[in-house]
Amino acid sequence: MRRWAPVALGLLAGLAVADTRSFADRPDLPAERLQSGSDFLTPETRALQADDFANPGYLWVQRGAELFTAGQTSCAGCHTAGSLAGSATRYPSVDEGTARLLNLEGRINQCRTRHQGQAALAYESDDLLALTAYV
Repeated sequence: MRRWAPVALGLLAGLAVADTRSFADRPDLPAERLQSGSDFLTPETRALQADDFANPGYLWVQRGAELFTAGQTSCAGCHTAGSLAGSATRYPSVDEGTARLLNLEGRINQCRTRHQGQAALAYESDDLLALTAYV
């Protein structure tokens, strides 16, 4: 067992090294080689994801839409669904007020506590997952 420890440590060290270069820093990777993750799905799974009525992910989106407008201090009190279009693509980002990195779930919780007077939702809770999927 002890003789495998250096090998295991070497493998783990290799996993910790990540290529953090952007696409602009990768002249060895031509643009035509970039692929969407959906290109690797089976045709059946791709069709399921493309069908708004069969895709089970849309159940979460529907629940998020309901939560977005629910209550006296709802998200819809400040935001319209259209005003948030594309906002998920800007996360994670650094919050100017706290200088801390926030993901989308953190921003939703920050909005709830700062502007709505509500408690933060637990990470991985059904409600937070639904709001995140909707946004």
